[in-house]
Amino acid sequence: MSDQAIAQTAGHDAPVFSVVIPHFNQPHWLEKTLASIHDQVPGRDGQPFRFEVIVVDNGSREMPDAVCAPYPSVRLLLETEKGPGPARNRGAAEARAPVVLFTDSDCIVARDWMASAERLLAAHPATGIFCGDVSILPARSEGLLSSIEAYEELYAYRPELMVRRYHFAPTCNIVVRREVFEAVGPFIPGLLISEDVEWGRRAHEKGFPILFTPELKIWTPARETFAEVARRWDRQVGQQHAEMVRKPWGRLRWLGKTLAMPVSPLAELPAIMMSTRLKRRRERGKAFYRLVQTRLYRTWRMVQLATGLIDSEWLASAWRRTPGS
Repeated sequence: MSDQAIAQTAGHDAPVFSVVIPHFNQPHWLEKTLASIHDQVPGRDGQPFRFEVIVVDNGSREMPDAVCAPYPSVRLLLETEKGPGPARNRGAAEARAPVVLFTDSDCIVARDWMASAERLLAAHPATGIFCGDVSILPARSEGLLSSIEAYEELYAYRPELMVRRYHFAPTCNIVVRREVFEAVGPFIPGLLISEDVEWGRRAHEKGFPILFTPELKIWTPARETFAEVARRWDRQVGQQHAEMVRKPWGRLRWLGKTLAMPVSPLAELPAIMMSTRLKRRRERGKAFYRLVQTRLYRTWRMVQLATGLIDSEWLASAWRRTPGS
């Protein structure tokens, strides 16, 4: 769809972009997210973008009315079905623009986020889904990354790899033409497969590939403790096990993967040392330390799954049993 077609579809006063943000108990971060969205550079015509923001609260302790009130472009909705997928679905269903931009309530978008989306949509009229890059926002004012921040800068999202190898994208930074979203269908919450993984694969199977582009940029904070990193991997390891054992020779392949996991950081060391995403040698060392710690933790969980001490469903649902997660 060309720029002219987008404008005609949206109408003269209708928004060109609908930004959908699921929210759950993060009012402080939501305030920063909304501020970054409302600090965009103009479009190619030199005029500010016409956009709406749809914040869909997912049952927070308190609705973020005070955070949203200063922005006339923001609509605040409530989705009672738990999970970011249902919240995103509600936002997409309410969107009035022909293009939907998805991000999360703890993300800071680049000032040219919408301008980049505009350029991509015009340059790739046959593409319906775009995925951008995700970087870690340092907690320290001097910009030095902590060990968890350095690790997550390299390993938490990896959108280019996810798109190229696994045909899905992290939903904190995707642009979707609305007719493509409707053709693919809504996000389907699932315990044993992540909803963004399932949605991306479904889109790929229906002939809507995802285009990764680093110019579409956002930042997000890292997890604060290793316990939070471990909870994230509990879910992913449980989901990976459930998927792998359903396939031929799946249990044998899982055993091989388990045996390789504790030594796998050595294969990653050259890439860490040469990565341009980390600027300091000290940060690279921190990232490697956390990588080793994480891979050993994953090995322990994989052994438990292989020996039947725990099952996939229990592990994949562990994050839901943690208050505030």
